[in-house]
Amino acid sequence: MTEDKNKRTKIDDNYFLGKDSHQVLLQRRSIVNKGENKGQETFVTEGYHGTVTEALTNYSRILTREAIGNRETIEALLDEIKIIEKKIEEVLGGY
Repeated sequence: MTEDKNKRTKIDDNYFLGKDSHQVLLQRRSIVNKGENKGQETFVTEGYHGTVTEALTNYSRILTREAIGNRETIEALLDEIKIIEKKIEEVLGGY
């Protein structure tokens, strides 16, 4: 039986969980902007993890880094971090 490496679980519009036979992959959707595949959708692996919880923790870290510099005040940044953390808690549901 072959494993379908194209199956992914959506986290949000840009991030997905994938897998191989050994680990959980955190993947980001991307569009190729050069070469013969220009305009095609691809998935960039952002991290290799032993568990879904580890992958979602990495996802949270990435979103937090992206929020830095996109918020004008520390209060706005902290509010964004709380939203990210709440989303992860909801996804994990006490897992």
